[in-house]
Amino acid sequence: MRHFEIYSVQPAGPVPQKIFSGSPSAAAKKAMTALCKLRDTEQCTLTVTVREIKRTMVNGEYQSVPVLDSDGIEIMRKYKMKRSTNETPVSFKGAGEIIFKHKVEITESFGRVL
Repeated sequence: MRHFEIYSVQPAGPVPQKIFSGSPSAAAKKAMTALCKLRDTEQCTLTVTVREIKRTMVNGEYQSVPVLDSDGIEIMRKYKMKRSTNETPVSFKGAGEIIFKHKVEITESFGRVL
């Protein structure tokens, strides 16, 4: 499993010290949700850079170590995202339609950044 942490956010604000798992874009969406909850707004647009990390155990505790490519450069990806209220219902088998409160969209992907 791949793990990511928030490297930077623009515009600046409080940043949670959490680890997100999944693909880079899924981790960025999870980070966006956590960031918008801290800012306490219905809608927010942020540019988030996530850094891939690996978790190693040292003296019985997990530590986050950045993943490096073959050139010794940290692997980071940057996304511009928008979180807004959601009005479209989603259908699930056996559960009917559910309306999620918010949706997160990636409006621009900058790809890998150095």
